[in-house]
This record gives sequence, structure tokens and C-alpha cells, in this order.
Amino acid sequence: MVATLVFTTDAPCSLTVGGASKGSLEPGQPLEVEVDSLAIGVSATATDVMFARWSVDLKLELDEIREIAIPMLEAIEAQRKKEIREQAFRDLDRGLMWARRDNARDISWARAGSYCEDLTLGGFDNWQLPSLAELETLEAMWSIRALKVADQVQLTACCLWSTTEGSDGGVFNLDFRFRRGFEVNRNLSFGLRALCRRNIHAEELAEAQLAADPKERKRRLKEKRRRLDEKKRRRASKISQPQNSPDGQPKESPLNSENRP
Repeated sequence: MVATLVFTTDAPCSLTVGGASKGSLEPGQPLEVEVDSLAIGVSATATDVMFARWSVDLKLELDEIREIAIPMLEAIEAQRKKEIREQAFRDLDRGLMWARRDNARDISWARAGSYCEDLTLGGFDNWQLPSLAELETLEAMWSIRALKVADQVQLTACCLWSTTEGSDGGVFNLDFRFRRGFEVNRNLSFGLRALCRRNIHAEELAEAQLAADPKERKRRLKEKRRRLDEKKRRRASKISQPQNSPDGQPKESPLNSENRP
């Protein structure tokens, strides 16, 4: 074999080396893989989070043994943020996260509740049907669209179910044509949709608020650049360190030998 790779991970994943599956990799359980090429591609896919993936192209030396720590938690978080950007949005003022799209078909009130409870989006599975008051926060009073709903939301029908029950045994939905709630029979489904929301946990909310702060974004960018500079400095320092010759004596740097009187 040309070289040996020793893999570790911080989250369960499946490993592929040079296009060939190497099985599963678990935290705290290193996996040794022998390869027969000096240039090879490596990828890992999270076991529990769909589409979370990490990959790298390696250039190796003959008989090299290289340790590779797969940052799968980082890949999972990146995938979660991507899904949030594409499929959901946050209302930081109210501590809510909303799906950007409704369920896209007629649905009764009971089924709407089940739809949200079963929904997994952005890596989260604690979605619920909103109250009428929460739906009202999505109204866009001056919108020129037929449905007066916030630009972040795409609706396939006029009306969204809420959890707010009426006095006559019905349940309220919000009609975005008129920006008004109507109490209807909970067994109706024509023109009615489910749009789900979830409560943002305190720590998650604090992190999102910090990330939305321009000063915090600037600070984090500066810190990221500092870490990259430090990584480059350590790499340059390692390269410049003298290596031992076969007799155990440190090899002399070419620069030093050229300048030696």
C-alpha cells in the first residue's frame, strides 16, 4: 500500500475513500484505511442528518501515515443553516421560526396539526400550528399582491389554519385576501393550508441575535481571520524547523548553509 489514513469523527457518519465505501465511523472509534494512490478523494456523510456532507482531496507521500479528523458536527451545522436560509426564516422579535411555504394542498384542521408535528425542517422537529395572533404577524398591510402576506412566505391558497378555537366549536383560520380571521368547521379543507412555526429556544435565539448584529458579524470575521493567520504561522514554523539527518543530527537549513562563512 502507498499510504495509511487514520480517521476520527465528532459525529456518526459513513465514510468513502477514493469512491469506495469504508462503512460507518463513530466518535471515539478511529478507523484505519490503507490507500494505493498518492492523490485521493475522501468524503463523509452524516448518519442522522440528511445532506450533511464533508469532503476533501488529499495529496499524500509514499509510506505516509496521516491522521484526519472529520469535522462532521461543523458540516451538520452548515447544512442546518443552509436549510434554514432556504426553507425557513426567523422572527427574532417574537422568538419564532416560520416555514417559508405551506403544505401546498387542501387540509383539515386535525391533519394540519399532525402535518406540523411530523415536520422536520432545518434540522428541527418541534414545529407546530400557529395561533391566530401569530398568523397576524405575517400580514403585509400595504402589499400589492392578492394575498397580503409577508414577502418571506409563499402561499398556495388564501387561508391558513390556526390553533385558536371559536365559540361555536369551530376553529379560526386567517384569510390573507382580507387580512381577517374566520371561524369555520374544523372538518373543512377546501382552500385551507398549514403553515408551521416553532419556538426558538433561548440559547438559539441569543446566538441568532448576535449573528444579526453588524458589530458581532465584524468581530467574528476578524476572529476567523486571526485563526487562519495563526494556522498559517504554525504551518510555516513547522516547515522551517530543522529535520534530523540519518545519523540523528539536525539537518542544517539551506539558508543557514548558504550564509555560513
